[in-house]
Amino acid sequence: MVNVLKACKERKIEQAIVGRGFFLVSSVIHLRMKDVKQMVVGFLSFGIFVLLINMTTNRPQFDPESLPLPSVNESSTVGDGVVVNKVSREKQRRLWGEPGPFLQPCWEERLTVLKERPWGYIGVVLSNGPQYHHIQMAEAVVIAKYLGATLLLPTIKNSENEPNGQFDNIYHTGNFIKSLQGVVRVVGRLPDDLSSVSPAVVNVPYEATPNFIEEDIRPALKRSAVVILGNFFVSRNKMKEEPLPELEALRCLVMYKALQFQPSVARLGDHIISRLREAGGSAGRHFVCIDLSTDGTIPKNCSSSREASELPKSRKCVDITVIGTLLVNFGFEDDTAIYLTQSRHDPNLEPLTNIFKNVHTKEYSMPFNEEKQVLYSGRTQFEKALDYYICSRSDLFVPTVSNMFYSNVAGERIRLQNTHMLVPSFQCRSTNFSTCTSRYVTEKDHFVYKCMCPVDDKS
Repeated sequence: MVNVLKACKERKIEQAIVGRGFFLVSSVIHLRMKDVKQMVVGFLSFGIFVLLINMTTNRPQFDPESLPLPSVNESSTVGDGVVVNKVSREKQRRLWGEPGPFLQPCWEERLTVLKERPWGYIGVVLSNGPQYHHIQMAEAVVIAKYLGATLLLPTIKNSENEPNGQFDNIYHTGNFIKSLQGVVRVVGRLPDDLSSVSPAVVNVPYEATPNFIEEDIRPALKRSAVVILGNFFVSRNKMKEEPLPELEALRCLVMYKALQFQPSVARLGDHIISRLREAGGSAGRHFVCIDLSTDGTIPKNCSSSREASELPKSRKCVDITVIGTLLVNFGFEDDTAIYLTQSRHDPNLEPLTNIFKNVHTKEYSMPFNEEKQVLYSGRTQFEKALDYYICSRSDLFVPTVSNMFYSNVAGERIRLQNTHMLVPSFQCRSTNFSTCTSRYVTEKDHFVYKCMCPVDDKS
């Protein structure tokens, strides 16, 4: 090794140590054969030494506390007053939250199996998007079970005018039928001997009570043998009956197990989520999902205040500028990946895009070859299903409207342990995330907690 270094020094070929091949060859030509052999041995020894250093310093880190978190920068002063950036773990947890408690289904023991041969048929027309479909489908199953009737696979209102708008294009019919097996009989169509029967169409309140079913639906079923639940409405009757445990269990079964999206919806939703995570910026693989609206337009009656704390209590929604200001005040960087429930960019989005440069809609997030097949008005059932799927799985969900979309997405997020939800309101303060956290989580004020229970509590 000494001879090699001496030879290199004499011939001024220090580059050989660095490993530059063409310098090594030119130097070897001028060395004696003995020096060549010694140099090769020395060079291999040096290479093995370097390799060992790399192995010991770059090995994988298996300690969770030592794993690098996605960088959320926070200033600190070091030494002679030089400001450097460091990763704040506490800030990271505050911005992106942590997984909620693990919950598991606790409705099975309250379900009852079919005891008699079903008579009559109950059909249902779904409307207004997936956020309504889940509870409409749950009501249809409850009514069919209570009456001892067979349930027809549903149709979606005006779906014939939308590409991919049919029930089996959005929902997994096989999973739906299998999940209800032994509890409610489900068929795809009426038998031939009833195909010409004119069904009775009945309007139904959400959370239909046994009294309503007995007085308004059973007589219609006896008359025509086929009843279609054609429209749902919110009951104004404050005197509600105590819900039967079996019917509550059925609602749970439908909403959180039976009615699942088609694999094609989940596959495209996962692709968009993957692209959003890749675009995460300083937040790493995290992203925010903001629901501006579910009808393709930004609400026009929202507050234009720049501060959420100035919102009057009567407001039902907040302006997008409020959302942008809140996120900045909480400490989200301007390159944070944000997904909006909009199919395409709109000039009304500029108050947010002027603050955050990493804002995405479906138009920029899905594969080009599928864009023209999926994106139409922004209001189709398939597009709403994508928004529902993505918002349920984002790291942070921010609703701007207090509506059924927010309520049902919140339930799905709680089921999936994605409990981090920021709800702008008059009491929301940008210095305290807890004042902005959804009451569905802080107060457990959601129907999902009747269906999903902690592992050690199945009551």
